[in-house]
Amino acid sequence: MRLSNTLPLDKRLYQSVMPQLNKLRERISTAKNPKLHVVAPAVSMETGPWAAQELAQLGQLREAGVLTDEEFASAKAAVIARMSSGA
Repeated sequence: MRLSNTLPLDKRLYQSVMPQLNKLRERISTAKNPKLHVVAPAVSMETGPWAAQELAQLGQLREAGVLTDEEFASAKAAVIARMSSGA
């Protein structure tokens, strides 16, 4: 059975292009799963509605798949820490 989406390559040619193919696969994987680093702002803010708004935005980002569960938890902890410190 011959698949329509494959090209016949001899073994030497296949082995010679494998490093480039592996790099391409790695770049595709990285592009599909970007790493987002959330950094808390250095400026202080009054505790208030900003915290609820920021937590809601973080939740929306997580639901949309922009933030992983770990990134969401880290960002949420930073917001709560700023709230607790009165910043």
